[in-house]
Amino acid sequence: MSEKIEWSLNVQVSGGPRIFGSDSLSVDAYDKFEIDVPETDGKVLVKVQPGDASLVQFVLIASDNYEDLTCTIDPDTVDPSEPSAGPKFNIDQPLVLIGPGASSLLGKKQKEFEFANAADSKASVVILIGRNLK
Repeated sequence: MSEKIEWSLNVQVSGGPRIFGSDSLSVDAYDKFEIDVPETDGKVLVKVQPGDASLVQFVLIASDNYEDLTCTIDPDTVDPSEPSAGPKFNIDQPLVLIGPGASSLLGKKQKEFEFANAADSKASVVILIGRNLK
């Protein structure tokens, strides 16, 4: 049985263009994670993807606190010369990647996401991953 992720986008530049769209994405499964990353150099490692990264169709990362929050994909392989190494980036706004091309920006493995919080208050993070099984 497949799951349906419905999405919509509405972006308006003041005095400029408006871009909007909506659609749905069928996936075999989804996983939702809700984690709290402790304040002042707190870290949390989340195992998000049991299968091959090429099966990932949708990624959403959102938080209630974007001050000094970072995410490292597959932190055990942070050597950029290694083909399986994923990126490290600031989570300063919600992140949404729709489709396998967009989600491939997170690297070749996408098994673990490590969140680090340098702010003075905790960050509650929600992760939603939509994937196919084969």
